[in-house]
Amino acid sequence: MYGNIQFRNCKNEIHVMNGTIKNTEDVLDSDGVPKIVWGGVIGAVSCSYVSIGEMLIDAGQNTLLQYCFAVMQGGVGRAINCELYYGNKSQIVASNGSRVEIKNCYGEGGEYGIYGYGPSVVGGEGYAPSGLHGIVLLKAGAICNVTFTTSLPDTPKPTPPTPKPTTYTYTWSATSTKSWQSTYGWRTDNHYIYQGQYGEWGNHKGLAFFNYADIQSKLEGKTIKSVSLYLSRRNGGVYASQSVHVYTHSLTSASGTPEGSIAKINAGSIGVGQSAWLTLPKATGDKFKDGSAKGILLYASSGSPYARFHSNCKLKIVCQG
Repeated sequence: MYGNIQFRNCKNEIHVMNGTIKNTEDVLDSDGVPKIVWGGVIGAVSCSYVSIGEMLIDAGQNTLLQYCFAVMQGGVGRAINCELYYGNKSQIVASNGSRVEIKNCYGEGGEYGIYGYGPSVVGGEGYAPSGLHGIVLLKAGAICNVTFTTSLPDTPKPTPPTPKPTTYTYTWSATSTKSWQSTYGWRTDNHYIYQGQYGEWGNHKGLAFFNYADIQSKLEGKTIKSVSLYLSRRNGGVYASQSVHVYTHSLTSASGTPEGSIAKINAGSIGVGQSAWLTLPKATGDKFKDGSAKGILLYASSGSPYARFHSNCKLKIVCQG
């Protein structure tokens, strides 16, 4: 499993056996900066008895988690035949009046294999983890009357976990908007985004243009997770909510006869005076990423429904990489 297990003030015997636990992330402070955590992947605070056996515990290479197995505040712990790696300070700690028995445990990483602090007792036999500066560090009256040895296990050290991908959320406002009419071509009287036909004036294609080069640059090498389109409807047509049909286009400016590639028919419904984020397929983001799409086009092939939208169109793409 990934994560950690923490026990607090438990009076029953606890046994954690035959498993693998990997810590993969740092804990962040309020500023988003990784902070030191004086605890363990398995933590036992003021517990009567916590035993781990046949466990592989990985505190996470290059993280600031200090221990793999931490017994604190007068607790009692036992580690038998375990492998423990990458605790920043040590792999096992007994602190503040705790007692820990260690028998034939392997591992490495951090400064020491075992850390005893305060009036704590470390005992056991056989092998113990090691660190950069040695096997055992005792401070503030801690006791260890055992001479441990180190030995590499038959199995290889755990490989560091694959870093989780970073999630990015990008939002672009339209750099310009323009509508094309089948009867008269590009409209010059306003910059609203039209969909559909009103009277005998011809069917519309409403276009939004974006900084497509910036979009493609930011999406390069990333996996698209979601795509959303923001539209705000103004007066014109039926006041009730009307369906919005969304296409992509490949134009860089209002020229020629615009053609569209279907993104989503009936992407959502918006009434006069309302605004909404419409969810589009992830494939729409892939088209912006590969450069085949440069903007958004609204179009109702039948001419209905007719609707007008403000020029404050936005495109939002969530991706990972």
